Amino acid sequence: MHLLRVLQLKEIERVGGSQTISLDIRIIATTNRNLEEMVRNGQFREELWFRLNVFPIWIPLLRERAADVPALISHFIQLKVRELKLSVIPKLADRSIDQLMEYSWPGNIRKL
Repeated sequence: MHLLRVLQLKEIERVGGSQTISLDIRIIATTNRNLEEMVRNGQFREELWFRLNVFPIWIPLLRERAADVPALISHFIQLKVRELKLSVIPKLADRSIDQLMEYSWPGNIRKL
């Protein structure tokens, strides 16, 4: 009930406290599960689903958008170049982009 109080009323009370504290919060939640189906099957609380499903954003799995793989790889390489302060950008082996685009990505983006 406490989480629902935070989500619905946007207020908390500290442990051992007696004063209610108002919050200005937004919750961003993500999952790879079908919560709507889980609600129908009684595996997820309907009132929590109702409060979390205010502005859903559906992002297709990486295996369904292989065309994004080259841009993602480039982005991650640039991040590492900056983090490691490399003076030269590493070059990928021939056909590596093609192989990565053909991969099934069972772990989705975490695997990349």
